[in-house]
Amino acid sequence: MTLVYSDTSVLVSAYVEEAFSVIAEMWLAGVRPGDLVSSHWCETEIASALAAKTRALQLSPDDRPKLLVMITDMLNASARFIPINQRHFEAAGDLLSRSALPLGSGDALHMAIAADAGAKLFTLDRRMAEAGLGLGLDVELLG
Repeated sequence: MTLVYSDTSVLVSAYVEEAFSVIAEMWLAGVRPGDLVSSHWCETEIASALAAKTRALQLSPDDRPKLLVMITDMLNASARFIPINQRHFEAAGDLLSRSALPLGSGDALHMAIAADAGAKLFTLDRRMAEAGLGLGLDVELLG
């Protein structure tokens, strides 16, 4: 079993039409049952991303809650959730302090959770992937 952790960019792109949606959809469809791990942090970021797209008029206010339910239902049915605890926040802080490249706190938390679970992190975020690789983490940029 090879555990995989998808960051928010892949999950949202698989459900919302974006430049890399086909790649995100294909990747998600190819994940074997039992291999996907996630965190409730993903759910928070998904809600944030969909709200931002609604404010930017990229999603209708009626579509946002439907998409949120679709994505979270998929995660709840397909993923094993990693409980987030203090060690994840400490590891994220360590990653932030060691990264030579710009790295956001939310991205560092995704990396810390995935690394702790022994999962490969997949993302559509080039900056996140480059920072993770620079830190020696198992990260793959899709697209």
